[in-house]
Order: sequence, then C-alpha cells, then structure tokens
Amino acid sequence: MKIIIYRPRPASKRIKLFIPYEMKDERELLKKMPTCFYHASQKLWSVINSENNKELLKKCLQANIP
Repeated sequence: MKIIIYRPRPASKRIKLFIPYEMKDERELLKKMPTCFYHASQKLWSVINSENNKELLKKCLQANIP
C-alpha cells in the first residue's frame, strides 16, 4: 500500500491524494494541515496547491510530489 498523489493541472487549485485506509497514521498527519479536505464521493484527500503545502507533504508523508 502506498499513497498516490495526483499531478495537479497548471490551473488546479488543489493537490489530491489517495491514502489507503490502512495508513491511519499518515492520514492523521494530513488532517492536521490547515487546508485539508476529504472528498467523500471521490475517496480522495486534498490540500491547496501551493509550494508551502508541497513541502509539508514531502516532510510529513515522505512523498514524491509531481
């Protein structure tokens, strides 16, 4: 299981992520980000698309951000 980060389009305002249900610790870290939102219909998490948030995602989730 691994986190999937969807490459945002140039005009996209949010970065979307899929976090498997089993990865509760990572999900809890993401929830602490101020712009975090869960899209229930898509089963995806998202944060505002900014350089600061990309850096936070890299640190918190040790993820490769496109």
